Amino acid sequence: MGKSARYWLHLALYLVLVVGFTGAICPLLFWSFESFGWEVEFESVVLRVLKFTALGMLFWLLWALRIPSAAAWGFVGPAPQFFRRVCFGFALGVAMLALLVIVVLALGVRIPKVTLPSASEFALWLLVITLLAFVTSVVEESLFRGGLYSSLARRMSARVVIPLTACIFAAVHFLEPSAKLSSHAVDWGSGFEVLADMVMSDQGEPWLDSFMALFAAGVLLGVCRRAGADIAVAIGMHAGWVVVIRATRRLSDVDRDAPYANVVGHYDGVIGYASTLLFGVLLLIYVVMQLRHRNALGAKEAHSNGE
Repeated sequence: MGKSARYWLHLALYLVLVVGFTGAICPLLFWSFESFGWEVEFESVVLRVLKFTALGMLFWLLWALRIPSAAAWGFVGPAPQFFRRVCFGFALGVAMLALLVIVVLALGVRIPKVTLPSASEFALWLLVITLLAFVTSVVEESLFRGGLYSSLARRMSARVVIPLTACIFAAVHFLEPSAKLSSHAVDWGSGFEVLADMVMSDQGEPWLDSFMALFAAGVLLGVCRRAGADIAVAIGMHAGWVVVIRATRRLSDVDRDAPYANVVGHYDGVIGYASTLLFGVLLLIYVVMQLRHRNALGAKEAHSNGE
């Protein structure tokens, strides 16, 4: 069997293992939670197990493809430098979405809530949300811009890998079942039923605007991964976005009757066409800067050769 065939076989086997393990283990986990008196939705268990299984199985995939683990996950370089890049990404992510929120508030698309939390209450909430945002960003960036990016880049160019991982990243956010299972209806096959329902279900609300925004965000994060050779900036930027979105939803509500209400989507009431435009402009600026840098290097090299 050739290297290319083995590569695609490993990818297919990875998908089978992720789906198979998730579908098989979820009923057992759900029944275990029930035995301890914990009330959880079965669909929530499936979605979380799916994400962590996809991340965990990537260790096997990278080992099978003989890709060095540290570099593959995007954790490269000295820890202090990596941490500084995370902080830079966080500040950048907060700044860009804060600008978006200011515009949305100015347009009257979101309006401040009547009852706002106290300063101390909000500060404590913000601290917790920031920590959870970093947990989320580390997990998702390790998955999408880390292991998955590296495994696909083994046989594909960055021009294919970046939009492909961005598309998967956006699609995962819409994995929602069309109906909820009651606890009594859960059996050994329920995990596979919910997984199939998540893929095939029709989204109740318009989703294209939010999908476009998440896709553009994924491309921007992929470009950060490609430019920096690690996921430090992507982790920080992703966490910054989550914090601003959660804070915006905590302090304001969407006015769907506003004249420009369609600039935000139904997914979270923050991202949508406006954020897609913002991410697109940032990507365009990056491309222009890269082209200018490349032309400057070419001119310098031509001048050196002429001498």
